[in-house]
Amino acid sequence: MDELIKRFIDEYMTPIFYFSLKRTNNEEKARDLTQDIALEVIKAINADGIINNFHAYVWRIARNCYSKWAKKKVLQNEMFVFNDFNEIDENITDGSDIADGILHNEQQELLYRELALLSYDYNKIIVSYYFENKSVDEIAGMLRLPNGTIKRKLYECRQKMKEGMNMARTYGKRSFQPEQIRFLQNANMQAWQKDGSYYIERITPQNILLEAYDNPSTAEDLSLSLGIAMPYMEDEIRILTEAELLICENGKYKTNIVILSKKAQDELYDLKIEIGKSLSPLVIKAVDSIDKAKLPKNQSFDDMKMSLMVLLIDSLGSKTNNPIKSIHTIKRADGGEWALMGYENTDKTIPETEMWGTEMFGYNPNGQILLPPLYNGKKYRKPTINEADIPVFEKLDEILELDENKSIIKLLNDYLAKAKIILDTDIPEYLWGKSMVTSDMSQFRTLALQHAIDTGYIVLPKDMNKSAMGIWLYK
Repeated sequence: MDELIKRFIDEYMTPIFYFSLKRTNNEEKARDLTQDIALEVIKAINADGIINNFHAYVWRIARNCYSKWAKKKVLQNEMFVFNDFNEIDENITDGSDIADGILHNEQQELLYRELALLSYDYNKIIVSYYFENKSVDEIAGMLRLPNGTIKRKLYECRQKMKEGMNMARTYGKRSFQPEQIRFLQNANMQAWQKDGSYYIERITPQNILLEAYDNPSTAEDLSLSLGIAMPYMEDEIRILTEAELLICENGKYKTNIVILSKKAQDELYDLKIEIGKSLSPLVIKAVDSIDKAKLPKNQSFDDMKMSLMVLLIDSLGSKTNNPIKSIHTIKRADGGEWALMGYENTDKTIPETEMWGTEMFGYNPNGQILLPPLYNGKKYRKPTINEADIPVFEKLDEILELDENKSIIKLLNDYLAKAKIILDTDIPEYLWGKSMVTSDMSQFRTLALQHAIDTGYIVLPKDMNKSAMGIWLYK
């Protein structure tokens, strides 16, 4: 045993010192670590007796000792004591090492929480000083700030963290149960411009918008609520603020678009279903009373029923006294125009008809054309019909001047008046006139068409691909 100990001292003490110096980057710490390793090796030699591979044996102990030392150092770095200003003024010097002591182990989680809540600027300073062992001089040079500023920020940061650790902070529900929003967007964009969907497609910005909706919140509030460290949260806030989806007032952020609650949507759904029961039969009665002599001759009346129902509802909707004022689009910094409206998730939605897509229509230079509404799986059908088969409605207003119109408009006005009350209750006052708000009147098309299919007024063709139903043009 004495021979092994002598061999260890003669052959290994110097290599182990350099092994320690390389890992601690400090001669005093390297000497301490070397002594710890030597003590463990000598104890092991006395305990084990016969050792077959002495070289591997020594270095295994050296690595184990270093591993324990490194873990202890990390713990010391993480568990520093928060001193008052006078202590900091004395202890923070240009060559200062980490010598602030150790807090109780149960405070480690609190420390991590408070570190996560530091803004990026403070986080960078505190991590550099306590975790990366940089001096005040080094940090000042790195951040291009005076030494006094670094010392002040260290003091402010430590005081803030000390206060925070004594507070009963808790992460919000969104930290473990995030929600998702669906969005409706109006947009007028060039291909290279970013529309609203670019900013809100991920779950993190969606939950920031939900949390700050009619709930002015600091960056720290949002960080706690979502359980996201401040440097990451600040970046998300910056992006949403630049997109004008968040606004900042007195250091607090508010969502700058309407997000309709589940409760409001459910109330609107019930209202539409109730009014749709009276409106749908009236729409069918009105369309059936149209003077057939005024209609195009290149399509049967049965095939034109769907188009005429959609046209009638749209036409009468534009003649209502709509009290719901909305912004169609907002001009953005890059020249694009878009506006968003959000919706919390709800199970109450107007069901799709077999003619899914009847709400999808566009414009062309000659008038307005309803795109093929027929839907199969996930692909729009492309009817194999001749252009000559598309009906062209001349003098549409005259065609749609019907006895039932007043009753239909009255029902639509009744819906809008009651919908306005629901929306007024749900939407914060500061968003009216600044955000997109839709009355969803177009869903009466779906309700009326579904009623027409259910009652047999509209019979779907056997071969949708060869049908011109739902395709029309007017001048």
